[in-house]
Amino acid sequence: ATDDAGALEEAWREAELLAKDKGPLQRRAAFMLATAPARAASRALDLQRRGYHVAAETLLAFAAARVEHASDKPTTLYNLACAYAQLGHRGEALNAIEQAIDAGFHERNRLLFDPDLAPVRNDADFGPGFHTLVKRL
Repeated sequence: ATDDAGALEEAWREAELLAKDKGPLQRRAAFMLATAPARAASRALDLQRRGYHVAAETLLAFAAARVEHASDKPTTLYNLACAYAQLGHRGEALNAIEQAIDAGFHERNRLLFDPDLAPVRNDADFGPGFHTLVKRL
């Protein structure tokens, strides 16, 4: 996983350099930077479902560290919340849900019925906080 994290960091730095360059790859690099956090969060959830927990944690950390660059920040934060919940990080999941709502996420039913969020929604300690957040919508 450390090698994967290093490769992700290196690719990110290269894309940042290309995005600053006025060359032919500038637009592609800027697109990659804007979509990488969402894709990483979504892929982390997929890897977790397949049982690749270490790889999922690596991608989740990558996505969380770069969420500010996301072109669709509310959905990226929502996907982070789902991945956090499925990996057992209930506090981080609740925080990501709150950030998603603050960033403009408004899909109440998705929060209430998404099975990926069940670990948070149904938790005795975190469930009340979850439902308080849902009431904001």
